Order: sequence, then structure tokens, then C-alpha cells
Amino acid sequence: MITDKELEELKAIQTALGISDEDAAKMAVKSAIKSALADGKVTDDEKVMIVNAAEGLSKAKKNKLTKALESGEITEEVEKILKSLDD
Repeated sequence: MITDKELEELKAIQTALGISDEDAAKMAVKSAIKSALADGKVTDDEKVMIVNAAEGLSKAKKNKLTKALESGEITEEVEKILKSLDD
């Protein structure tokens, strides 16, 4: 958890770099995906971001992804789905 002061500092950095809120959100999702692929573990916050990013997927792919995130088992197929979200 970050403090209000830390959030203000991050927002100032974001503004200085010219990063929109939408781009910052995309970066957060990409970071969550990369973290999941790197260590095979997904925090609750990462899971929420990834599932939200998966809204445009087919029902079958979204179900596979959700089950994998809940079980912690990232198969090769799920890895491909995650990578497709990172594009």
C-alpha cells in the first residue's frame, strides 16, 4: 500500500513524463503480466488487473485464464493468453 504522499509523488512523475492515466494503467497491467510470467505467482491486485485486461477475450480464453490465476498453474496455453494481453 502506498501513502497519499507517495501517490502524489508518483502522479507528479507521471505528469513530468507526459504519461496519461490510460497509459499508466496499461503499464501496470503489463507489469502484472510480466510478474506472473516471471515467478508463476499472482497477487490479488495483479489478478484483478489481468482479469480486467482480459475483458475482450473469448469466454473460453477468459475462463482458462481465470482458472489458471486462481490455481496458480500457468500452462503454456495460459502463458500465450497472457502474452497476447501484453501486446
